Amino acid sequence: MGNTYDKWEKAPTQERTRQPMRTLTRSQFIFAIASICALIMLALVPVTASSQDDGPYGLRIAEKPVTEENKDNILGDDTKSMSYDPDTRTLRLNNATLNATEKRNAIRSSGSLIIEVTGDNTISTGSRTPDLTTIHAEGIVFEGDGSLEVRSESSLNSSMAISVGQEGIEINGPTITATGEGAARGSSKAVTTNGPFTVNSGTLKLTGGWSGRVSSAVSAKTFTVNGGTVEAVGDGVTPVPHQMKDHLISTGIYAEKGISINNGDVTSYGSNPPGSSARPLGFYVSDGSVEIAEHLKVTVSESTDGSNPTEWDRSTPLHTEESPYQYVKVTSGEQVPPQQPPAHSPTDPAVSSDSTSATPATSATPEPEQ
Repeated sequence: MGNTYDKWEKAPTQERTRQPMRTLTRSQFIFAIASICALIMLALVPVTASSQDDGPYGLRIAEKPVTEENKDNILGDDTKSMSYDPDTRTLRLNNATLNATEKRNAIRSSGSLIIEVTGDNTISTGSRTPDLTTIHAEGIVFEGDGSLEVRSESSLNSSMAISVGQEGIEINGPTITATGEGAARGSSKAVTTNGPFTVNSGTLKLTGGWSGRVSSAVSAKTFTVNGGTVEAVGDGVTPVPHQMKDHLISTGIYAEKGISINNGDVTSYGSNPPGSSARPLGFYVSDGSVEIAEHLKVTVSESTDGSNPTEWDRSTPLHTEESPYQYVKVTSGEQVPPQQPPAHSPTDPAVSSDSTSATPATSATPEPEQ
């Protein structure tokens, strides 16, 4: 058997004939142009913070790592308005202003953070497609007596003012105003966490943005209020084509496993602006209940503006899709909770840190109809 290359060499030369150019259909042409544009956009998108060097402390500010050299004056201003203590993992804000224009994150930590708030502070991200998260960490504890405004501009897939992982978020003192401006086909929250959200003291004003399915100011595994003041409002919902059109909800507070209010003042409501397909709800819990201490006053309304309020009968569900209430307000007033326990040392092992002084009323999920 001869060598293949010999056969090729001995093959007679044939004259090539010019093949006619294939003509693309209109749909093929549009698909080809769209594919080219997508490749160009991917090439131009900056590398995300998660894939960049997080520096020695796992903390990035406006996508630049915090280092030993800049930790005492991260923004480089005369007042040293932002600094970081790596020993306690504390980020200190003291009249700081940061607008991370065209950045995916303003503050991003690969671990947990304590954020100490002093003075008046503003942190924001500018428009960027497809995702925005102004502050992100695996866990955050907010402390201090100052104020903090956090804003995430509108985006394509998601716009989150504060996003926290499974370690959850805790509020101890500051006044926080957080706003997600909206997401065309995803979700936009003021605060979202895969873990617990606990408010012990302070003031929160939280606004969710226009979303593609569920609009809520708060999205958490559980939501607990032991003190302070919370106001949360959801926005409208426009379902994305080919997306499920059931369970379209607008609510102030969504907690997957339950809401517990032991003290403090909480106002939560949904919205139904023109063009929205959402069902407004005061609270929304997908797999749990709402528990509110007996000494707290609860008023409800079947309107998103809270008009014609009535006192909650403590039996009608507050949190399911069948709930008639679009607006819920919980107030503590000047009342002292009944059956106050004797004072204990914080180190007393017999007292749980999350124990309450009053038996809560429960808004339980009704049994499904047979």
